[in-house]
Amino acid sequence: MYDLYDFPLYRPPSEAYSLIIQITLGCSHNRCSFCSMYKDKKFVIKPVEEIKKEIDAFRTIYKNRPVDKIFLADGDALVVPTKILAEILDYIKIVFPECKRVSVYGTAIAIHQKSVDELKLLYEKGLTLVYLGVESGDDDALKFIKKV
Repeated sequence: MYDLYDFPLYRPPSEAYSLIIQITLGCSHNRCSFCSMYKDKKFVIKPVEEIKKEIDAFRTIYKNRPVDKIFLADGDALVVPTKILAEILDYIKIVFPECKRVSVYGTAIAIHQKSVDELKLLYEKGLTLVYLGVESGDDDALKFIKKV
């Protein structure tokens, strides 16, 4: 099973019992001075067909167990283009119809880059939780921690 993951693998504590599907590797920003989580990974959005194969593999692994929650990893997976995210969410519904919650890490920048209609679409497709790290609203502080 662990061959499906690119380690290290991070998830919020509340996702401890969720199935984790890596749709990206690393973090899209990966320059914050306070974070070392993804420093050893180059950011990549995985190809949709690869993600679908992994979803199928997880269904095989969890064939006799319901999957209630899925976390789409790695860092800032919300940056994935909406069309691709929608396709992944649709596929999750087909393969894991029992899934009640799909969540991701997202940055304020990724959320800002999506239109209200795109965010509504993702919600309708099953993305119900975005973990948002809000460090500061102060421009000097954001520059200091290399967030901008």
